[in-house]
Amino acid sequence: MKKILIAWIVPVLISIGLFIAIQPVMAQLGGQVNLLEVYLGTGNVTIGLENRDGFTQVYYEFNGEKVFITADNRNHRQPDSKGDYIVYVGDLNEVGQIFLYNILSGTTIQLTSSGINLKPIVGRSGNVAWEGWVEDRWQVFFYDGTSVKQLTDGDASFNVDIDGDYISYTRRDITGTYRSVVYSISTNEAKEVTTGISSKRPKVRNGKIILAGTGEEEEFPLTVDDIFLLDLSPLTIPNEVTVEEVALELEATPSAQTETEITPTPFLTPESETPTSE
Repeated sequence: MKKILIAWIVPVLISIGLFIAIQPVMAQLGGQVNLLEVYLGTGNVTIGLENRDGFTQVYYEFNGEKVFITADNRNHRQPDSKGDYIVYVGDLNEVGQIFLYNILSGTTIQLTSSGINLKPIVGRSGNVAWEGWVEDRWQVFFYDGTSVKQLTDGDASFNVDIDGDYISYTRRDITGTYRSVVYSISTNEAKEVTTGISSKRPKVRNGKIILAGTGEEEEFPLTVDDIFLLDLSPLTIPNEVTVEEVALELEATPSAQTETEITPTPFLTPESETPTSE
């Protein structure tokens, strides 16, 4: 009986001792994760690129520590981050494909698998917009959290940006005229804002439409709410575009046409350690 009692008590005491020993460590790790989650609720982590073993990798910083989210034998570039998400371009078969990383879950999904895809922008909700090369010009693509859609066709469309419910970009027709466009994700509707050189780089910030051409940014007199509510024809501003500008922006290597709808696939990423405070 005494032997049975000892055999039962010893494992229990060991378990209690281990629990007491690791509890501070678990509490520290759990607290660190909670701190990161709270911070990402309103802030954005610092992101960067670093060459490791001959390849450019993406990392983010939190509490003074770098956490690498890529480690495979290929180059990565053009990262962008908002809230829980980091989007970046990974070179597959020597062309750019779009990847989306969730900081809190540590998971990555691949959004594109064909064509040339560049300049991704991510929103706080995980929506992503980017430029894809289709036939002989750039077009705008969009990931809504479920599938990938091609938003534009026809005229070249580029300089994409995303802010909340709105995706903004410019279109350039065969005459070289720029047209600023704002697309509403919730209503699946696009509206032209204005035309002219100032429409070359449109953005939306807190409901305001910001335009920029070759000079400083300027605020458009109407808000995005006004544009969608009033459904006005776009105002025309005198436009001057040089042949050199057109040639520079059209410069790209044609490739296979990007599919208009793609089901994103999970992508294995290296295990990264939970950031720890100093």
